[in-house]
Amino acid sequence: MGIYNSFTIDGVNSLDYGIYTTGEGVFNAPERSVEIVSIPGKNGDLIMDNGRFENVTVTYNAGCFADTQSTFASNLAAFRSALLSKYNYTRLQDTYNPDEFRMAVYRSGLEVSTIDINRAGEFKIEFDCKPQRFLVSGETPVQFINSWEGLTDENDVALANENDQEIEGGINEITNITNPTDFASQPLIAITGSGTVSLGPYIITVSGIEPTTTVYIDCDSMEIYTESGGVRSSAYSFVTFNTNEFPTIPTGTPGISYTTTVEIIPRWWRI
Repeated sequence: MGIYNSFTIDGVNSLDYGIYTTGEGVFNAPERSVEIVSIPGKNGDLIMDNGRFENVTVTYNAGCFADTQSTFASNLAAFRSALLSKYNYTRLQDTYNPDEFRMAVYRSGLEVSTIDINRAGEFKIEFDCKPQRFLVSGETPVQFINSWEGLTDENDVALANENDQEIEGGINEITNITNPTDFASQPLIAITGSGTVSLGPYIITVSGIEPTTTVYIDCDSMEIYTESGGVRSSAYSFVTFNTNEFPTIPTGTPGISYTTTVEIIPRWWRI
């Protein structure tokens, strides 16, 4: 059997049901949301950017085949159940773009044209997707560990020489996180213990928590919480921002400094 392209939605691979794909609409780009305003007496239109992209439809031409009619029917039934049971955005990844994924929801029905005495069929699958193509590499956490906390000045100098980093007043300044895309990302930032984190122009201050407690700052959903035993608790009262807005990571390499341990899942994305 040859190698077939496929997609995976919420951890379910289409090939598990004997369904392979061709990528009719997997390379499309979303439309930017703008408003066109015509002003009397002024040549040309005024373009007002809304700072966002519209959702995009991703279409797969798909086929399914089996050795028997009963296997074909059962595969399609199981696939329909797996596909139509997803009511919210879930992760969509395919073999055409293995280094990225989308957040998608399936809202269409399923119309199958059968051939070969109901042992094979062809159909289209359309997902309504958020505009971002998230990079798989953006899921890898980047850690900044305040390992010199409590050391003497003499220890600080030795640590700075060994790691080729400059340490002043208990703050470690490094610039080893780089946004490789043309778009600012909305990271998930985990800060353990009280302290200050500077990320480019943004300054995050966490205060009033235990040294071993981790505060999560989700800059996409705009949530701030702690987590214990799978249960989240609001932690807005422990965190302040100098800009009164959730941080983003701009294109390039922003300066980073911190006085406590930090982990960042950057969530790089492109269009």
